[in-house]
Amino acid sequence: MEPPERWSSFLLGREKRSTFLVFGIVGRLSLALVALAAGAGGFTAVIAAATFLFGAIVPAQNALLQRNYTVAERGRVVGMVTAGQALVTIAVSLALGRLYDVRPGAFRAAYAGAALCGFLACLSLAGI
Repeated sequence: MEPPERWSSFLLGREKRSTFLVFGIVGRLSLALVALAAGAGGFTAVIAAATFLFGAIVPAQNALLQRNYTVAERGRVVGMVTAGQALVTIAVSLALGRLYDVRPGAFRAAYAGAALCGFLACLSLAGI
């Protein structure tokens, strides 16, 4: 069984709003631990854990979409969100690339900011 299927099985029958909060705290806020990572091993462990836990949020997001949008609307909504996400990713990547050229150690603050943004996103989804 692939990891996404495991998360789907784990989440089956569970309340999805609390899932966003739990994995928002554990999965997203854990990125803030990058600021404490002393070397490549610690950095890799934090990123691996956050990436692994990201898979738990996807089934909960899908359940939220299915509950709030008709089949005809879902494709349009997912497309618009994906396009918006791509534009934000490009803009933030360019800005952070320039920042890292000037201040190489700024990645610690950037990951802490990303952790906070990810948690706030999970918190907002939990309110739907």
